[in-house]
Amino acid sequence: MLVIGSSLGLRRYVTEFFHHPLYFLCDPGRKLIYFSICRHSHNLRSDDRDSFYALKARSKKIRLLFLGSDNFSIKSLEAVAQVFSTRATINVVVSNTNNLLGEYVKQTINDNKGREESNLFQLFHWKDFRDRMLQKSDSESFEFDLGVVASFGHLIPSKVIHQCQMGILNVHGSLLPRWRGASPTAAAILHGDHVTGISIMKIEPHRFDVGPILHKLTIPLNPHIRTPELTSLLATLGASALKEVLQNLPKFLSNALPQNEAEATKAPKLTQEMGHVQWSEQSALEIYNLFRGLSGRYKLRTSYQGRIVDLDEFSIYSRLEEESSDFTTSNYNYPFTVSVPLSELENYAQVSPGYILFSHNLLCVRCRHSSNEISHVRNDWIFIRKLKIQHKWITAKDFKNGWLSKHGASTDFNSLKTVPSLSEQLQKI
Repeated sequence: MLVIGSSLGLRRYVTEFFHHPLYFLCDPGRKLIYFSICRHSHNLRSDDRDSFYALKARSKKIRLLFLGSDNFSIKSLEAVAQVFSTRATINVVVSNTNNLLGEYVKQTINDNKGREESNLFQLFHWKDFRDRMLQKSDSESFEFDLGVVASFGHLIPSKVIHQCQMGILNVHGSLLPRWRGASPTAAAILHGDHVTGISIMKIEPHRFDVGPILHKLTIPLNPHIRTPELTSLLATLGASALKEVLQNLPKFLSNALPQNEAEATKAPKLTQEMGHVQWSEQSALEIYNLFRGLSGRYKLRTSYQGRIVDLDEFSIYSRLEEESSDFTTSNYNYPFTVSVPLSELENYAQVSPGYILFSHNLLCVRCRHSSNEISHVRNDWIFIRKLKIQHKWITAKDFKNGWLSKHGASTDFNSLKTVPSLSEQLQKI
């Protein structure tokens, strides 16, 4: 059935009269409203449905709230702008006074001065926005039709959520409920996951990343990709998923599914202490994953003769022959090829974890013993090409000549203060 009218009052009258959920098609810039009774939308919550009508049926500009901070956020903001174009005003809230998203918005406004596009964005800083919103008695100017958050980093108060008629959608960099929290992209790498992806969910008050999921996109996780590269990849994927959801919002809202709490895992905030290598507890692959996961934020650390040593440029024995053809080496910063022969390392099968061997211009460091079998020697060593000691970055060869070759010099790295293991840090909720 099709009903044609010119006011939201008609919509309410028809809804009450027929006792059916309604959908409609209309140009948001027009005042004429088209309603059709939808017999298959019983899963769409009434508050979401009514808010969607209000969002699409208003003749004035749509009011959107966007919260973010970095390059990941920029991709999602671009997707929102593409969907709504000049039909919306996007209030952008950035998480601090100096970040990439804020600079992007300022530059966009400056580049479009004198054009209609210059009115697309309004920029706020989170502290000012939150304080004004929570203290303002007349909050009409802070009412929004819909909110979107991407890589924001703050728990959003329930009042802010409730000021968005349709709630707030979150672009999350993992396959929820796996890796809820501050560092989902890094967590997938740290844990050695084989797949990852994007989740579009509707946020709920008081807890991070627990709301119903509207949409997911999955990709294979390259075994050599690092966090900055994966973040960039997921930013593009997230923007695509968000755009798809916004273009057919009632469908995705009606099909939203609750998260399975039994499968939930936590991705804690990254810290320097997570990069303290525990040679006797971590395998070569775990250390390599640690290097990839913390890349862009922290260097791995160890101790040598009482001095703090930062480690960089890691590799492991190549497993390219074992890896899927789904991965293209040209897209990522792959590790260097290790030319140290296995036969040489087999002579050191009984050394303790942390032992340093210099060979082929690399530091070969013994990790946790994975097996007593010689065939597993390749899994027990990690290879380092660059390190920093006494505030100076040097090559493995420089370290050998300046430190290892000295009379009485230690041949071992020592672990720093013990920290909770990754399995403990990436714990289940």
